[in-house]
Amino acid sequence: MSAPGWALALTLAGLAASTSNGAVGIGGGLLVMPLLALWFPPQQVVAYTIPMFFVSTLVTGWRYRHDINWGTFLRLTPGVLVGIAAGTHFLTTAPAVVIRAIMGGIALLFAAQEVIRLITRRPLGSPPVWVSLPLTLIAGVASALTNIGGTVVSLAMMGQDMEPRLFVGTLTAIMAAMSTLKLGLFSTAGLITGHGVLLAVPSIPASIVGSRFGRWLNGRLAPDVFRWILLAIIVTSAVFLVLRQ
Repeated sequence: MSAPGWALALTLAGLAASTSNGAVGIGGGLLVMPLLALWFPPQQVVAYTIPMFFVSTLVTGWRYRHDINWGTFLRLTPGVLVGIAAGTHFLTTAPAVVIRAIMGGIALLFAAQEVIRLITRRPLGSPPVWVSLPLTLIAGVASALTNIGGTVVSLAMMGQDMEPRLFVGTLTAIMAAMSTLKLGLFSTAGLITGHGVLLAVPSIPASIVGSRFGRWLNGRLAPDVFRWILLAIIVTSAVFLVLRQ
């Protein structure tokens, strides 16, 4: 894949992910990661999108820097970081077809959760507190393999009694720690290079534009209609990703 092609793909991914987040709050990673992995090597997709998600996390984190439950952060982060270390090793050794299947499977799992929530019109129940540690390990592995581990972390946090701003701030702080470790490990493993970071630079302003456009859409489109459209795209791309050999 040529450098201009990668830069264009990452820019469009940043625009789409931030628009999705800004409009309805569905994780942008769930939307763009399966789509990118359909056309490009999944290991490169994961590595090249980390700088984009890292900057996005820092921007959000700055807004919520005073809204962090440090007890929850310190309790959940170690398991996530251990999972990332294990996932990074697997990412560098596993065949592309396996990574695509895992990425598609995770996307389908969380799309199914969102479909159930939309149909039943009520949030899913919180997992027991004792499930938090295994979920953090799974979140770390999922993050290293797919860059959509934040969704799993949010499940581990659902049992915590926190107001919305504290929840978002703590989740963002954990995701910032995840992204920082992935940048270091992926650079050491040779998955991220200076060239790859430069390719992701255009996606940063695109993410800012997409976030504003998403907020504009939020007040003009029926949220459920937009969610169903996004879910249809996620499920379709994820199914093709799982079936692709």
